[in-house]
Amino acid sequence: SRCRMRKVADPANISVASPEELVHTYLTQNEVLNNLDEGVVFVDAPGKIQLVNRAAEGMLGQRSELLEGAVLDSLIQEESGESLLREKEEKKKNISTSRPNILSCCIPLRKNERRSGSLLILSDRTEAMRTAEQLNGTRHIVSALRANSCFRWDGKKRRWLILEAFQRFRPR
Repeated sequence: SRCRMRKVADPANISVASPEELVHTYLTQNEVLNNLDEGVVFVDAPGKIQLVNRAAEGMLGQRSELLEGAVLDSLIQEESGESLLREKEEKKKNISTSRPNILSCCIPLRKNERRSGSLLILSDRTEAMRTAEQLNGTRHIVSALRANSCFRWDGKKRRWLILEAFQRFRPR
């Protein structure tokens, strides 16, 4: 077991990626990040923005060149005026922000037991509300269909039954 661990940790056994592989990995990750519908913002420990994807640019209304290096609190805060970065715990929560159409989930990041920054996931609140309204509308339609249905679910036999009132309309 010890010999095996030494062998794995031996620098001679570690393969190094070629520059082409590194470029491919970077471009792939960058493409994935920029095609998300949610905004992604990485903020370092002092609170300066280090990385922003396209969706976050749109939600914050500025290009990444202007956002990167800016202090996050100067752009966006909780509705109460507090910093999004005040959370010390490793818990995710939705935060209503000073920008009326943005919900944020702030994830503290740690390296060697010290906070190294935060990852903010920004969601468009109007899109979330639209989805909720569509879901609610669908529920009303399903309820209406159930109320006017000629079928009844038989839980014991695990099948749908045609109600007696509608038996005469049943094709033979």
